Amino acid sequence: MLITTGNIWEYPSYWKVVPVNIGWKRNRCNVMGRGVAAQAAKIYPDLPALLGFYMQRAGADFTVLRSGFHNLFFFPVKPLVTEAPRLSWKQKASIDLVWKSTCELASLQLHHPVPILIPLVGCGNGQLRPEAVIPLLDSQLDDNCTLIAWKITDLPQTYHERVEPL
Repeated sequence: MLITTGNIWEYPSYWKVVPVNIGWKRNRCNVMGRGVAAQAAKIYPDLPALLGFYMQRAGADFTVLRSGFHNLFFFPVKPLVTEAPRLSWKQKASIDLVWKSTCELASLQLHHPVPILIPLVGCGNGQLRPEAVIPLLDSQLDDNCTLIAWKITDLPQTYHERVEPL
């Protein structure tokens, strides 16, 4: 896996990973209120309804979803709160779900290799530490995948020497 800094949306030739929670509001749309998910929903207003549709059918079994129309991968980081799906976004991200989603993304990448940008999944509103997430990503993702952080200070010091421009 490569590492860079910048704005994920400034690279149109790359597919983007969008961290999501598994849940939906009363209107059946996925909650996409923070970070890269909120940015994606602003760029593609159909995404909350599309994701809500797929998540309601899959429930807690929702996995990484590839959208060729949008050139996006939806990457679950917060599990479903079964009794109140609309509240799934309020919990912390699950490191186990990040691991599962990382393995699924790596498998998809084997079958359909495309250049991918992946943010620090689960580390913003999900409250996971980059020191816990980056090794998981690094262990599974090849050099077609590039971890992108807004700025170098968002990354642990031990990763600074690996930062390269795209």
